[in-house]
Amino acid sequence: MAGALVYFVLVAVLSSPTFGQSAPKPLAFEIADIHPSPPGRSLQSLILRGPFVAGGRFELQNATLLDMIRIAYSPTKANFDVLGRPVNQLDADKVVGGPSALDFNRFDVIAKAPPQTSLQNMKLMLQTLLATRFKLGIHNGSAPLSAYALTVGKNPLLKEAAGSEESGCRPSPPAVPGPGAMVSYSCRNISMAAFADALRYMSFVNFNNNRVVDQTGLKGSWNFDLKYSVPTPLSGTPPSDIVTLAAAVQKQLGLDLVLMKVPTPVLIVDRTNDEPTPNPPGLARALPPLPEEFEVADIKLTAPDFNLFPGGSIEVQPSGRVVIQHATLRLLITRAWGLTTIGSDPLLYGPKFIDTAHFDILAKAPMPGAPPDEPSNASNIPGPLPAFLLYPYTNADAINPMLRNLLIQRFGLTFHYDERPLPSMTLTSARPKLQKADPTRRTGCYSGTPATAGASPTSIFTCENITMAQFAANLPLYAAGRGINNVVEATGLEGAWDFTVTFAASTSNRGNPFGGADRTVEGVQDNDPSGMTFFEAMQKQLGLKLETTKRPGKVMVIDHLQEKPKEP
Repeated sequence: MAGALVYFVLVAVLSSPTFGQSAPKPLAFEIADIHPSPPGRSLQSLILRGPFVAGGRFELQNATLLDMIRIAYSPTKANFDVLGRPVNQLDADKVVGGPSALDFNRFDVIAKAPPQTSLQNMKLMLQTLLATRFKLGIHNGSAPLSAYALTVGKNPLLKEAAGSEESGCRPSPPAVPGPGAMVSYSCRNISMAAFADALRYMSFVNFNNNRVVDQTGLKGSWNFDLKYSVPTPLSGTPPSDIVTLAAAVQKQLGLDLVLMKVPTPVLIVDRTNDEPTPNPPGLARALPPLPEEFEVADIKLTAPDFNLFPGGSIEVQPSGRVVIQHATLRLLITRAWGLTTIGSDPLLYGPKFIDTAHFDILAKAPMPGAPPDEPSNASNIPGPLPAFLLYPYTNADAINPMLRNLLIQRFGLTFHYDERPLPSMTLTSARPKLQKADPTRRTGCYSGTPATAGASPTSIFTCENITMAQFAANLPLYAAGRGINNVVEATGLEGAWDFTVTFAASTSNRGNPFGGADRTVEGVQDNDPSGMTFFEAMQKQLGLKLETTKRPGKVMVIDHLQEKPKEP
């Protein structure tokens, strides 16, 4: 959930008092549970989830220390992307320094505050929690960071706004979606600073995690239209009718986008512990479990003519209203017990109708609602969006205990767990081609594209200061598309390593295996990876091999389940 920040907003945030000054006692949670996140076995279990805020409950899942710092020191006033969605974190590159594991070790946080505590005060409480439990010391500074500068070309093609138009950029979806289709934005009464900020969030745009900053020097507000092509993933020279965003900005607006280093306000980590201090006693009493029963629930078979959400949808609103449409029993059980599907090997076995009968459920959950200062942005968003974008601070998994009891009581569900062979991989090394790690670098992996791009789309995957055990533990996130949820490390390589893999960019293997945004990788030239996948490139370029095998794993087996629900 990283977002671009307007320069003056970030300056205002970073110049506020933090440590070492006389001030009232800092806001703090009444009590907080911090513990290591469970080992990752799926995409969802290896990426940050939250912050979730409801009543006096604050929750983060799979959060690194860097994630927590970015949330705690995010802007006082929420920024919004071009669709009106809240952007509530600092960019990762605006936090520098700290130990190597700052962005690697993951924690779950559940904390308690007084009822109706605001989202902003929760962030201040998180600052206190980091200072007391992780001994975080931090100060303001400046660093040269990569950014795309929006500059004036030889002949700017902009029309000055009258000032009465609705401010912002409004998108028009492509008439024929897909690679090569045209994306259109109508921008009215918008400043160049706001336009630079909005560019990063436009559809099908990838700045490789770089900000866009306004260096046009143009004052006032402007009207203009912008049209560019949906990028094509095909290798080779793109078709001549493809209009890149950079070309559109240059030819249609008379502006240029130039990648350069820009002095940027940052937070500098002076010190922090890798692990928190122990949890206080009495957590079980202070943090009661989530409710386990819906207040009311209506279950109906989905109408035969239903043609939306073919895979089923589950929406949880801050008010506690739960809307489930076209859901199979497999979807409901998988969601309720936190299961997953490993390729063609399910972790849930039961009668055939768990995949054929579809249900609509309308329920009311006892939830305390959204924080009082949560941005109300749903009305600003054109078209339907999934619930996690409409209600970003609501933990939809809070209904899982209620859903479990609903399935047991209304469908008569009984089950047991069994061990069965499931897909796995073993990471081995015959002739390793790795470089000993630079111990000053942060432990982590990221993907990106070369600063100098060639004709064949290329992705670059880089890991720094990482052990083979750490690498193997996080590989399931990238191997998820191949039906693998477990990687066993058997390289025999000790210590930490730096390495880079270059492979063919495609819709199936592009993107960061570890959940972060892409970066522009300077000093690395684009090349022709000859269509190699990530796994093929890893073997050829690093001497590391992933061998597919089967290992025993836990599955859920249904003993009894009714096809039609009981009446309440």
